[in-house]
Amino acid sequence: MKTLELTELKKMQTGKLQAELQNAYQALFETKFKVRNSESKNSHMIKNYRRYIAQIKTVMHNQPTNPVKS
Repeated sequence: MKTLELTELKKMQTGKLQAELQNAYQALFETKFKVRNSESKNSHMIKNYRRYIAQIKTVMHNQPTNPVKS
């Protein structure tokens, strides 16, 4: 899974962010599974996916829920 830059995440709509968050959770699960079963030695990717999930959640939290129309 390719992670997006923070600037790209900030430009995304809430629906797309939620989809990206689901994909990140799935990638985290698969990576944990592979590392625990000795199929992969990329244990550092677990930390990277956790950080990516936190970035997505932060962007979602900082987005206005009801934008004021002027």
